[in-house]
Amino acid sequence: MAIRGRGGVKKVFSKRASPAARASLTAGSALDLTIDIGKKKQITVHQYNGISLVDIREFYEKDGEILPGKKGISLSQESWELLLKNAQKIDQALSAFAEKDSAIKKAKEESKEESKEEEPVATKIEESDTLPMSQDYAER
Repeated sequence: MAIRGRGGVKKVFSKRASPAARASLTAGSALDLTIDIGKKKQITVHQYNGISLVDIREFYEKDGEILPGKKGISLSQESWELLLKNAQKIDQALSAFAEKDSAIKKAKEESKEESKEEEPVATKIEESDTLPMSQDYAER
């Protein structure tokens, strides 16, 4: 699509890339690196318009082709280095969450075990254990 403005014609691209443009993202140079991290997710290191990027993205299949989806993020080299600089903090936070989840899971298991022990055992009621009914109530 083209828009005419003061300076002449300006090309404007839609927010959503065409399938051909998306496919060109996957067909990069020999220096590009792609790492499959499972569940149709990939990390790709590539250049786009002369800018080095680390792209973490979900992919989908269409007509037998694997194409990059909308869900993902492209990090500049500066952002990637900042992420790596803070990797230890991220690991510590993940470990803290894992410990918390483990403690919660353990508490739930202990609670289930305690509730099983406290369950009343059903007893068979013998006819002799029942209270006698009044004659009026029995006739109703």
